[in-house]
Amino acid sequence: MPSESAIRTDERPRPSKDIDPAWLIDTAMRGTLGVGFALIAGFYASSAIGVAGRIERAAPSLSLVAEVLSIAVIAAFTLLMAWLFVIRLRPLRKSHGVWPRVSALVGGFLNFSLLLLPRIADLPIAAKLFSSALVISGNALAVAILFQLGRSFSIMPEARRLVTSGAYGIVRHPLYLAEFVATVGVGIQFMSAWAVAIVVTQFAFQIARMRNEERVLTSSFPEYDDYRRRTARLIPGIY
Repeated sequence: MPSESAIRTDERPRPSKDIDPAWLIDTAMRGTLGVGFALIAGFYASSAIGVAGRIERAAPSLSLVAEVLSIAVIAAFTLLMAWLFVIRLRPLRKSHGVWPRVSALVGGFLNFSLLLLPRIADLPIAAKLFSSALVISGNALAVAILFQLGRSFSIMPEARRLVTSGAYGIVRHPLYLAEFVATVGVGIQFMSAWAVAIVVTQFAFQIARMRNEERVLTSSFPEYDDYRRRTARLIPGIY
């Protein structure tokens, strides 16, 4: 009896021409989120150009320069996310249920609601500079981490490829730590009870998001359990 490798070429089953629904959904999501983040990046880029124009019309100030840089790094971060949505790998495994998806969406996007609050008009210059420093450092670090994460990037708890080197060799969720630093920086500009509630709520959902991701990664990669034991979740030696 001949082996399967000995079957004649013209007798091999031909690939189906039917479109895979999972591929169609994944492609639609890639395109939609990619375009959405590209538009957000364009908005921030135009805002940075507008603030830069104010510098040209007035005497340069450290606070205006810091504001331009903080908006520019946000634009770079969102633009990079748009690109990664397009080129990212298809997931090997996804989380089940509604809660992991809700926690991912709230943890990932609740900080945008800060922009609905009134900005503090008379914020002291020291607070402005501290806010800009957090936004710049947090988003710059996030950009560097995204480059390292590459095509493994996702918003929902999904397993694509395990990354354990670089920043991920120190903590398991460096991107969320960088985003939290940037979010605190933005929150300072809207400092109020509502702003504090938004930042705290988002961080709580981010913790749930991390746990959901770790469950998916543990079930997808046998080596993840050992990686989890030798690294901190967010802060080495603390948490």
